Amino acid sequence: MSRLSLPLLLSKSFVALWLVSSCPPAPALDREVGLANIHHSRWTALDGAPAQVTSMAQTPDGWLWLGTYDGLYRFDGLRFTRVELPQRGMLPRDRIYALGAERDGRLTITYAGFGMSMLHPDGRLEDLPDMGQPLGQILSTAIDVDGSIWAGAENGVHRFDGRSWQPVPFDGVPEVGGVHNMLLDQYGQMWVSDREGAWRLDRQRGRFVRIAMHGGFFAMSPDGRLWLANGGRMSLLPGAPDGRVLPPPEGFNRTEVRPAALFDRDGTLWSLGAGRELRLRYGAGSLPDAAFDAARGEGEVVASPPLSGDDPEYMLEDLEGNVWIATQHGLDRFREQRVHRSPLSGAGYYFTLARDTGGVVWAADRSNGALWRIAPGRAPQVERGQHATMVANDHRGALMLAGTHGIEVRYRGAIERIPFPPGPDGKPAALRLGGMGHDGKVLWIFSATTGLMGLVDGKWLPRSAFPLPPKINASTAGAKPGQQWLGLGDGELIFYDEGVRQVYDASAVGMASRIFAEGDVTISGTRGMGVLKDGRVQLLRAQDPDVLRNVTGMHVTPEGDRWLNGAGGAVHVRAQDWRRSMADPGLPLRYRQFGVQDGYTGKAMTEIRMPTAVADGGGRIWLVTSGGVVSIDDTPASRNRHAARVAILGAEAGGVALAAAGALALPAGSNDFGIAFTALGLRRPDGLRFEYRLDGVDRDWQDAGNRRAAWYTNVAPGAYRFQVRARNEDGVASANAASLELEIAPTLFESRPFQLACALAALALGYLLYRYRVRHLTRRVAERLRMRTAERERIARTLHDSFLQTVEALALRLDTVVRAMPDGDRARTRLEQVLDEADQAIAEGRDRLQELRMSDNVTLDCVIDDALRRLQEDHPGVMAGFEVDGSVVRLAPALAEEVAEIAREAMRNAFRHADATRIDVRLTYGRRRLALEVADDGRGIAEAVLQAGRRDGHWGLVGMRERAAQIGGQLTVDSGAGRGTRVRLAVPLA
Repeated sequence: MSRLSLPLLLSKSFVALWLVSSCPPAPALDREVGLANIHHSRWTALDGAPAQVTSMAQTPDGWLWLGTYDGLYRFDGLRFTRVELPQRGMLPRDRIYALGAERDGRLTITYAGFGMSMLHPDGRLEDLPDMGQPLGQILSTAIDVDGSIWAGAENGVHRFDGRSWQPVPFDGVPEVGGVHNMLLDQYGQMWVSDREGAWRLDRQRGRFVRIAMHGGFFAMSPDGRLWLANGGRMSLLPGAPDGRVLPPPEGFNRTEVRPAALFDRDGTLWSLGAGRELRLRYGAGSLPDAAFDAARGEGEVVASPPLSGDDPEYMLEDLEGNVWIATQHGLDRFREQRVHRSPLSGAGYYFTLARDTGGVVWAADRSNGALWRIAPGRAPQVERGQHATMVANDHRGALMLAGTHGIEVRYRGAIERIPFPPGPDGKPAALRLGGMGHDGKVLWIFSATTGLMGLVDGKWLPRSAFPLPPKINASTAGAKPGQQWLGLGDGELIFYDEGVRQVYDASAVGMASRIFAEGDVTISGTRGMGVLKDGRVQLLRAQDPDVLRNVTGMHVTPEGDRWLNGAGGAVHVRAQDWRRSMADPGLPLRYRQFGVQDGYTGKAMTEIRMPTAVADGGGRIWLVTSGGVVSIDDTPASRNRHAARVAILGAEAGGVALAAAGALALPAGSNDFGIAFTALGLRRPDGLRFEYRLDGVDRDWQDAGNRRAAWYTNVAPGAYRFQVRARNEDGVASANAASLELEIAPTLFESRPFQLACALAALALGYLLYRYRVRHLTRRVAERLRMRTAERERIARTLHDSFLQTVEALALRLDTVVRAMPDGDRARTRLEQVLDEADQAIAEGRDRLQELRMSDNVTLDCVIDDALRRLQEDHPGVMAGFEVDGSVVRLAPALAEEVAEIAREAMRNAFRHADATRIDVRLTYGRRRLALEVADDGRGIAEAVLQAGRRDGHWGLVGMRERAAQIGGQLTVDSGAGRGTRVRLAVPLA
């Protein structure tokens, strides 16, 4: 079987430099890891994996492509998706023989039988021209430094220069079966091999020269050396002619499969044995030998769990250091676990951990007294001749080792031995401790034999000698010598300091399991973890409550990060996230959890009330769990630095799936739709976290967790931009957010023309209703005015026929009496004055009568002008003006009378009360309304009067408003102290 070699671009282009610098290598699998710390996952047909995988390749964007006899598939770590290739004639596109990934993102596809294509990143499929004489089955391909394509087939090697295929001669004849392996190395040398030999291209002669007399498949070690693998035998091939040593081409192990052997980036050799078993040989990539047997030496056989099939054939190492193996029944992945098991055998119940001042972690096994020394960067080793059942640190950080009869304290090279309390024979008792600690003043121990005891000034004292409360469930030393924090079984948290006791309610966390006094005082229990803030214990929030339950270990890094060991496994909290939750415990704690998928076994130990998280001097954190002692490497090199690229897969609206190719147009009525996306991280795809945003709908980024779809409802038609970004399991963010432009077409009822037509129809209907309302009100006003006019006429007749006639008769009779009186008589003089006043009253009465009976021949402007003239005659010191705008319209008498009365009242108020020097009256006839304005420059009306609507004892303003309301008009009064008054009346005309 042969596979495509990745082309080596020798030009030092910016793109190449960027690819190398932006994708730092992820950790692979080394000797220190061991098979026990390799996580194995497998996918079969039950998981949706295709069968008969014939080839694999990973393109730079992160997609893992699978070639099968059932077509082309791609895999994002969770889902297998079949990619439909367009058919061309009789070319069997469903039967794929080999795949190869190029640096520019293209995927080379060769088909079983004949034919070859290039799949471009934008989805275009380009078929390469056939030869004049068909090549037959293409067994291997490579792309040269000049971009030309080389193909190894059943009838030799051919080169395609962009126009035609040219055969390339050999020194010696390759096997009849054809050239099944081709490679362009980092020096620009072209290599080919078959089952009987290996050749290198002599570019000056234009032909291949035989280098090896036996065949095989090519493999390259991390130092750049090229090897030929044949039946488990590894043979070194010559390097560059000038002696240069360069690293392997970028992505060498991911661009095509390695059928026989693969060196991972740590130099471990993965090979398939004669029995098709998978064999690992650590350090093989650095062997100085020119040849060696992969099946011998320091190796391990992967025997459990079984592979997806019993016939593994092809291997590939991806961008993140995962090793993939294809079988005829599925796919297998091997990756290093972040949480490593240790060689310390036994359940965690028996182990305690402590660190000395030199950065060495010590572990004591209570079951057999073994003392383990765990130095940074080295495997744990048992200290021969040492016996310890428990280890701990005192307040200074000194190492305390509890033996059978006493405690050994090691601090900065000095050793102090403290015997246990004496037994009945006066000698130190043989004790098996269940707890040990030092608060700076008292050394505390606990055993089933003695109970709780404390060493003060060299003397062991029983519990009764100390003022301790009952039911102590957890304790830890405070920041100063003698200080103690105690968690009681009844939910109380007690702080002792120099005899002063402070009590806090900690019942929110349940039964206390551990108290931590490093900086913020926190306490963990069966219900979670709380922080002592503002005089009370406030419960912290987390998405998964288990991560904060029964936390019995906490390590604080120099940067302020927290590592917690609890019921949910190991939890990493960044310093800024910890400070955020300490400032506001109600905010959800942000964290990274390490569980079963990362190699963590069981849960944190709670039976022994001792710290279960200790870090060595190299940054590795050691944890005691119910499954034993495990460790996590906290150095940056252990983290996955690969930034997963985000890809938008498509959308779904109305049950119809739409591919995300360019801008996406959703059909009309697609107000509810979903968008599917993914991120190409294959190491821990379940650990990827997504955020998305739909511009125009979402105000901020929405947290999707590990969900790979976003759903929207009731989205209005229009153009939108969808964005999504991701972070991998170690918090490394994707370089750029993926985006998708989409547009929702409106339905007929949502379209602009329809909405405009509806708006116009609504306006027209509103206008018609308005006209109808105006006419209705006008008719009602006219009816009321007719009734008022009739009433006024009746009153006028009554006044004329009775009151005025009676007054005139009385005046005549009084005049007769006056005339009979002698001239000069004082009574006559006074009666003559009364007669003059009576005449004036009769004249005024006739004027009012005239106002009550306005003639149809008299227009409103004439009435207003006459009233203004009379008022000006009575007030000669006031200038007045009257203007009429528009064409005079003859009004209904009743309407004209009301408007005239309002005008008279406004003018009378101006002349009599405003102290004005000028009064202007304007009457405007419009098409649909009549406007009257009376303005003066007087002293104005007080604000209190305007707000009340009248002055005490005066009803002029009230009357004008009532008259305006009766004729359907609107009256406004604009005035202010010292700036005059302006009265406006607007009356609609039918």
